[in-house]
Amino acid sequence: MPATHSPRPREKILTQSITALSDHELLQALIGNGGGGLTVGRIARETLKRLRRNQGALSYQQLLEIPGLGHAYSARIMAAFELARRWTYLGRSSLLTPIPLREDLRRQQVQSSSIFAYDLYDGADGFLERQVILLHESIDQTQVMRQLLGRILTVHPASVGIGITGDRKERMMYMSDIVYCRALKGIFETIGVRLRHFTVVSVDETRELI
Repeated sequence: MPATHSPRPREKILTQSITALSDHELLQALIGNGGGGLTVGRIARETLKRLRRNQGALSYQQLLEIPGLGHAYSARIMAAFELARRWTYLGRSSLLTPIPLREDLRRQQVQSSSIFAYDLYDGADGFLERQVILLHESIDQTQVMRQLLGRILTVHPASVGIGITGDRKERMMYMSDIVYCRALKGIFETIGVRLRHFTVVSVDETRELI
């Protein structure tokens, strides 16, 4: 009997739907072709294994270490993941009226270990956007602060609400929550931005430092 042809990821997207693809197949569709003498299936399998091991937090350099991936495919994966992260909240009922940040962090705490999230608001207290940063060993408080300030200088909000979840050691914190809160508040004041609240969510409690 002739071998049964198994549809490739792109074929499955056309004949079925994107939701029919497994994580492994989604990565194959994203990568597209093999490289370095390796098939796209093998490259995708190794990429998925490392993503699971690192809870989805792979840097560009870590992706480059995967045999057969290379600069172009690594950049493509990073871009796809960043786009997905930015658009996560569009699946909710209304982007203009998001659930409170503290409630969102409580929900995500079940799935993720440590998160730094912030909401940006305009001068009329209108919600602009929510950004979420997954904290891990390759990102520290200084890098988070740079990302936050970079976004503020791009969007120009009038105020910011901040939320953090996870154990302090898991969050790679080198200063206390209170000191971190004061530091951010002081920086914001110098650029004319108000810190609306600073919320810390843990397994046992939710603390509002502002």
